[in-house]
Amino acid sequence: MYFYFLFFKKGEGYMNIQSYREIKDAYKEVNEANVLMHNVWKEHMLFTWQWWLAVFLTILPWIVWFFLRKKDSTDRLMYAGFFMMVISSWLDFLGVVYGLWLYYVDVYYSIPPHIMWDFSVIPITVMLLIQYKPNFSPLIKSMIFASFGVLGEVVFQWIDFYEVLKWKIIYSIPIYMLLYLLANYLAHRDRYTPLSNNK
Repeated sequence: MYFYFLFFKKGEGYMNIQSYREIKDAYKEVNEANVLMHNVWKEHMLFTWQWWLAVFLTILPWIVWFFLRKKDSTDRLMYAGFFMMVISSWLDFLGVVYGLWLYYVDVYYSIPPHIMWDFSVIPITVMLLIQYKPNFSPLIKSMIFASFGVLGEVVFQWIDFYEVLKWKIIYSIPIYMLLYLLANYLAHRDRYTPLSNNK
């Protein structure tokens, strides 16, 4: 770090030594918070009925999808499912960071608590909806998906899995619908060609 400060001049937008110290202090606080979360998870959450339900919701949807999936469309469906994982987990991350909502139940303290939704329940629900009656109106399906999503938010807030702080559940409806429509669009693309060594 001394080498950096030796060869770069100070000026507007320049990160000085104090900036690095503050960043280091912030990381220290994050580490201390992680230690606290580990203790809370181990002493008050692990093996409770809420924890078992979270584990159940993380694993079971994939088992169900494995047996119900349309095998010759697996890759296409996974493409849409992966899209849902990335976007929904990113939105959930932003919601937590900006204090819009928070989660109380973790499968494991160092894994984001919304993993059971964003990496299991949401993408599996979308993939099953896409493959069921594929020529049925995507808009109506998006409404069905949004209805499931909102109902899930209400129920799981009621049983204290998470809490809404600066958000109204009704705001989630157009987001659910838009995400489903985008995933459905990706799943129905036909511009795929086999990879080969030929240029």
